[in-house]
Amino acid sequence: MKLLQLLNRIRLNGGEVEWREGQVFLKFRPGLLTAEEVEALRKGEAELSQLLRPKEESYLFKWSGEQLGQEVGLDCETTLIEDFELPKLVLVSVSDGQKTFILKPEQLEQFLQLHRDRTFVCHHTAFDFRVVEKFLPDSKLWWSIAEAGRLHDTMILDQLIGLAEADSYPRPRNLGQVAKQWAGMELNKDDPFRLRYAELLRKDWSSAEEGFFTYAAKDAEATVRSWQKMKLVAGKFSSVRTFGLLTEQLQTLASIALAEITANGMELDREMVQRNRDAFGDRIQDLIERLRQLPQAEGLFKKNRQKTLFLINETSGKPSISQKRLREILQAIAEEKDISPP
Repeated sequence: MKLLQLLNRIRLNGGEVEWREGQVFLKFRPGLLTAEEVEALRKGEAELSQLLRPKEESYLFKWSGEQLGQEVGLDCETTLIEDFELPKLVLVSVSDGQKTFILKPEQLEQFLQLHRDRTFVCHHTAFDFRVVEKFLPDSKLWWSIAEAGRLHDTMILDQLIGLAEADSYPRPRNLGQVAKQWAGMELNKDDPFRLRYAELLRKDWSSAEEGFFTYAAKDAEATVRSWQKMKLVAGKFSSVRTFGLLTEQLQTLASIALAEITANGMELDREMVQRNRDAFGDRIQDLIERLRQLPQAEGLFKKNRQKTLFLINETSGKPSISQKRLREILQAIAEEKDISPP
């Protein structure tokens, strides 16, 4: 007596056959099966489990809970962008330069939780950030990683290094160009798989073409390897560490904020603006009055020809300043403090 035939008979007669929480559940009307057939099902529970257990997908770079190193390259593959709408997330590739994996979207939250203390690197971070943020049911962890300064952008740092080294105008380069220079990796940005990821939404990944996974995996690996080389070069320049190497950390956060504003617009609290303007104006006026009382500031504020009234700047509404006198005052301070400003 074949168990598969009994299962098919149950299904054909309106019964239910399910695999749920690691167990077999059968529901059928009384009299459909003989006592011997019911007993055969009971004794064949192990075989039934094999028949009904969902077959696990197998594909290149599959992630099964492994941990990566401290710096993780992350790249999102999505459906095509249409009508300026944020596309759907199809897969996420991650790499520490040694180990590389492909995540299904439903694995992303688990991966981030497991790597919540890691540093993440993307290329054009503002895009990947928004795609991940939109997909996650709760994006607090993703935001906390960014706000802690542990989310970086190779596209931005590449531009800043060019600016620091040769004063070249900062123009964004694609990952293929960046990876070739910094990681020595060749990426084909004309690969046709790049535009076909929507197909993976409708198929079993076990039967998907390998090109989908090899293309995505290279992007994550190239991103983190480029970052690791770029850091060494950027570190040679005098950098304000608070804002990251060559201010990259600040620039990355700013790019995320700008992308949010571009997508959602920006509200202006007019009352708060006015309060801040008034408070700032009062503070400036107080400083002006204090400066007027200082003998060292004599001649700093311009006066009319009769030397009776201060000249007022039409734009700021504050007294105009003599740049020549300001330089003299600053030079005197520099000599007194024994410093040589440029």
